[in-house]
Amino acid sequence: MTNNRSANAHRDILAQWVITLGGLSAIGGMLVLFLFLAWAALSSFGGAGSVSGWGTEFPILLFGSLKGAFYGLSLSFPLAILAAVYVSHMMKPRWRNLIKGIFELMATVPTVIVGFLGALWLAPALLANPLAVVMALVTIPLLAGAGLFILFRKKSGLDGLELFWVLPLLVAGVYLAHVLGLWIQDTWFGGAVHLWLAETMGIQFQTLNGVVVAFALGFAVIPVVFTICEDALSSVPKSMSQAVLAMGGTHWQAIRDVVLPLARPGLLAAALIGFGRAVGETMIILMVTGNTPTLSPSPLTGMRSLAADIALAFQQPSPDGSSQGIFLSAFLLLIMSLLIHSLAETVRLGFGAKYRILHHRVSTP
Repeated sequence: MTNNRSANAHRDILAQWVITLGGLSAIGGMLVLFLFLAWAALSSFGGAGSVSGWGTEFPILLFGSLKGAFYGLSLSFPLAILAAVYVSHMMKPRWRNLIKGIFELMATVPTVIVGFLGALWLAPALLANPLAVVMALVTIPLLAGAGLFILFRKKSGLDGLELFWVLPLLVAGVYLAHVLGLWIQDTWFGGAVHLWLAETMGIQFQTLNGVVVAFALGFAVIPVVFTICEDALSSVPKSMSQAVLAMGGTHWQAIRDVVLPLARPGLLAAALIGFGRAVGETMIILMVTGNTPTLSPSPLTGMRSLAADIALAFQQPSPDGSSQGIFLSAFLLLIMSLLIHSLAETVRLGFGAKYRILHHRVSTP
């Protein structure tokens, strides 16, 4: 018995040392990476000619990173919140696990494949029929809203299966937007909206633009944002929404007046983490933006980001072989990511503490 206790004690000590060593190695590696990039970035100001040139490009690169992240999050964040609300509070548990599994599967898709499809399929399709995006903002909500209205008139309450009734209507809305977009383009814009904009209004319409980035980067960001939003919404104590129902309120009133306000810090953390994920994305931005150095905020033009600039630097090295600009871009990108994720973690920790206190108050008789 004594030998077994001694052996178990030694195993516990060994496990503690291994865990401690692993944690310290991760922290030390991150610290070494930060210090190395900081040293390389600061030492580049010693008189390299390329640094002054990079200084003129920096506003363009920073603006491109923020522009791409903004357009990607502007599409993914609203869809992720709506999906998280529906999955966490309206869907049956068995279907809930299926939908969450689909979002987790989306996260495993390599971003190079997303960028490839965006550049070779989505961008030419949008150039051929750009009005389809505008018409989809009308046809999809109209058909889906009409279908849900008819469905709710025939039954009371939600059973979590509305998604499977609405999916065919979503497909029909996309097809109708495509048909209407082509018809309007052929009737009023001479069959080419991008040429009409350039000749009539002087607006530049690039094949690889912010709209393509919104769809491609939004696809990559949605799984991350959805997972965090769903966790935040599911963490709201059920007794809070049940109290609204007990007072005669509807399910939607409980979500709107109780669940969403209480989950707001978690939703903000999801937005920040999604934004940080989009800022650091490389392959999608590299493949679907055209890497156009511009300060135009228009969704019809491309952009060039810090991450893409680092990748392009290895394909197009400077004539003198200097790499100071690369280290500066990498260091600033690291700083941006650390600041965004630190802010998101601060919000998340405050969110967790708030709900621990709330849950204690609600559960205490």
